[in-house]
Amino acid sequence: TWGDAAIWCNAYSEYKKEKGKDFSPLYVNKTSKEVIKDSTDWEVFKEVEMLTGKQGVRLPTELEWEIAARGGSLKAPDWAYRFAGCDDQSMLGDYAWYAANAGGTYHRVGEKKPNSLKLYDMSGNVGEFCFDCGGWFSSHPLGQNITIVNPIGFDIPQIPMRTERGSKFDKNPILLQTHSRQNVTSVL
Repeated sequence: TWGDAAIWCNAYSEYKKEKGKDFSPLYVNKTSKEVIKDSTDWEVFKEVEMLTGKQGVRLPTELEWEIAARGGSLKAPDWAYRFAGCDDQSMLGDYAWYAANAGGTYHRVGEKKPNSLKLYDMSGNVGEFCFDCGGWFSSHPLGQNITIVNPIGFDIPQIPMRTERGSKFDKNPILLQTHSRQNVTSVL
């Protein structure tokens, strides 16, 4: 769940801090500033904020996720590709687990080819939660004349909905495109 992912980010930040890194947990209660450590109560997540200006592990925004899936730069070879790592749907099976080849289940990361940033499974296998919950970012492919907002620092809305990118092992290719998003309403 999105809550589990946020808790994992906090736990990994604390682990890195224990190892001597300048890291802090970033998901805290708005009022008390206590680090969020329990993902089982949605009421807790209604009062969550993500600290900015500190180094720590966090979920990517939709914009950050899409840039990573597209190779990280307008000059990357896969920037214009429909899928992470390839543009040709006939090659999608080399890069992604999806409805046509996954056998109805997720797979170990790294069994398919990575994109140009060496990131695996950015299309297919399991969907990745993003920090934001849709609406901030355009649903059009990057590169068109659109306004793009990277919502770091925006409040997390008090609704149980988050954006998932990359899609899953049981989906068809149209949902695996790098500009596609799914809004997931079951957070906890």
